[in-house]
Parts: sequence; C-alpha cells; structure tokens
Amino acid sequence: MSIKKKTPNTPFGLFYIEMIIVLFFFMVASAVILRAFAAADGISKESDMLEHISLCSQTAAESFALSGDASEAVKNAFGADFGGDAVTVIPLDENCTYSVYGGYEAVVNVREEELVPVMEISFRKKGGEELYKICFAGRSEGLMR
Repeated sequence: MSIKKKTPNTPFGLFYIEMIIVLFFFMVASAVILRAFAAADGISKESDMLEHISLCSQTAAESFALSGDASEAVKNAFGADFGGDAVTVIPLDENCTYSVYGGYEAVVNVREEELVPVMEISFRKKGGEELYKICFAGRSEGLMR
C-alpha cells in the first residue's frame, strides 16, 4: 500500500488565475487609454495650428482689404516677402510664421477679377494635404473714384 500525500483544498490556484485575468484586463485597458491620449494630443496640435492659420488669414484679409497690396498683406500676416509672382509658396512653421524648415505651406495666389484685386491663400501640409483655404478681395482704386 502506498501512502499518498493529501493536498489541502485551498483556493490559491483559482486566486492566481483570477489575478492573471485582472492583470490582462488592466493591460488591455491601459493600451486603449494610451492610444486615446495620443489621438487627443494629435487633434489638439492640429486644432492649435488651425487657430493660428485662421488668425493669419484674418490678418492678411484685413491688410489686403485696406491696401490692395499683396506684398504688404503677406508681410503683415507671415513676416515674409511676397515674390511678386501670381502664385507664391511660403513655408510656415506651427505658429504660422515664415520658416524654411516648417512643416506647412501657404500658397498665395493674387489675381484680378472685374478690376478688383483678389487674393487666395491655401494652407497645406508639406505633403500636400490642404488644411484651410480663404479667398478675399482687396481695395480697388478704380472702384473708389
């Protein structure tokens, strides 16, 4: 006859399994929360950039509406010189100021429609994705007389 050692009936095995399940749940939950925070941070940065773009656009529009001078409007809005061409690309940073190393661009297009100077500014990422576009008219000397 062999003698078997009797193990006590303790719930420690179930306790460890339950702890592993709880830890797994917390790991999954923390991964989801971290992704949500990362996405919220990206949205916040994009929102800040759009706010800066809106303010720069408003500055350019007001300046161009008063003077009708595209170079003055670009200088006031971005701190950059306007090339004088019909279409000019201005590199911008996150604060919507002129920067050669910025990740954004403002494409400024100046034309005349029915004797009224019109400026169109298209803001986009360096990759080409358009973020914001505004079109406004300037002061026309011919219409003021």
